[in-house]
Amino acid sequence: MAARTERWKAESRKSPNRPARDELADDELQTPLLLTGERKPATGMAMALDEAVFLVACLGGYGGRSAGPPGSVVLGRGMERLLFAVEVRRRVTGSG
Repeated sequence: MAARTERWKAESRKSPNRPARDELADDELQTPLLLTGERKPATGMAMALDEAVFLVACLGGYGGRSAGPPGSVVLGRGMERLLFAVEVRRRVTGSG
């Protein structure tokens, strides 16, 4: 999990507009939208990696973009919460 978190952090800074689907599964992209109340991107638009990382960081208690880019600690906490929520969602929907 730590390696994946560090990779997200590095990739989102290096290539922020890269499609988030390159790094996250569909349910890993949908779940933070549900948990944070953020709206989905417009139809046909893919979520960018920096947007997905921002949502995961928010799950970990990130203070916002004015605090600078999210760091390892807040992303790690967000990742833990995300993976737990994804597992619950998979079990409830029977998709995992």
